[in-house]
Amino acid sequence: MHAQARPSVVVRSTSVALEPLLGRLCAELATAGYAVTLDLSAPPPVCRRGQGAWVTLASSPIERAAVIATVCFDGTEISVGGPRAEPARLAISTAEALNGLSATPPPPDAPEPAAAATRPPPPRERRRAPDAVSVSQTLIIDPAKFPLFWGTAFDIELSFSPHASLVLGGFFPIARARVSTSAAELRVGVSFLRVGPALRYSFERFAFAGSLVVGPAYTWVTANAVSPYVAQTDFALGVFGGAGLAVAYPEQSRVFAVAGARASVLLPSPRLELPNEQPRALGPLLFEASLGFGVRL
Repeated sequence: MHAQARPSVVVRSTSVALEPLLGRLCAELATAGYAVTLDLSAPPPVCRRGQGAWVTLASSPIERAAVIATVCFDGTEISVGGPRAEPARLAISTAEALNGLSATPPPPDAPEPAAAATRPPPPRERRRAPDAVSVSQTLIIDPAKFPLFWGTAFDIELSFSPHASLVLGGFFPIARARVSTSAAELRVGVSFLRVGPALRYSFERFAFAGSLVVGPAYTWVTANAVSPYVAQTDFALGVFGGAGLAVAYPEQSRVFAVAGARASVLLPSPRLELPNEQPRALGPLLFEASLGFGVRL
């Protein structure tokens, strides 16, 4: 006879290969005076107070020929290992471990930790975005059907906060626009510098930047004429300004691709005088489309 009544214990395992060990373990625990229940379901993930006693059998993750018995009694957990080929030895060791846990008084409940004073997280250090330099191939389009300009644009972005920067850039034509009649052929070039503020925001791996820029423009014309007309070369100074949007990808990479679009105004609008033709004006409204790459410094 046992000096005191044994508690009930649930024996669990999800492995069919361990059924011989389960039967031997249940018999050993019943002999020791425990009310044994066999449950072939997954064990609780954590041994907690108030769950009673349970034992799980599982194959050792380290040694294939070994079995691990995990014993939980009222929040206290212990593991017992043994060879798969000796179920009696493993059953006795597991029963002795459960006997030891049931004979030891459970530890007192740990006091609830005092609630920590709620403090706002320290503000994150705000750093400016890296400076960047980009070079793009750019088309300048006149909605009034003046011939296209194609050239190279460069931009330097000088950041002074995470989102704000100063943009300095320029454009120089590679292929000048050609205007031809039966009496003359004119080649028109336009070049400009610009500077202005920009705002930059990121979304996923893309960086979007909007800018307002303005600066001086230089337009020049060279002509080849058929007699009796005389060819001339002329130039004009003006102001070039506009608003645009640029998209860079990837946002955090040192080297990135960039695409942009801009609506601009060229003032005053240069006018070309052609023999036997109506005068043609460049602008004042122009559109830019660009594609290139850049480097963050």
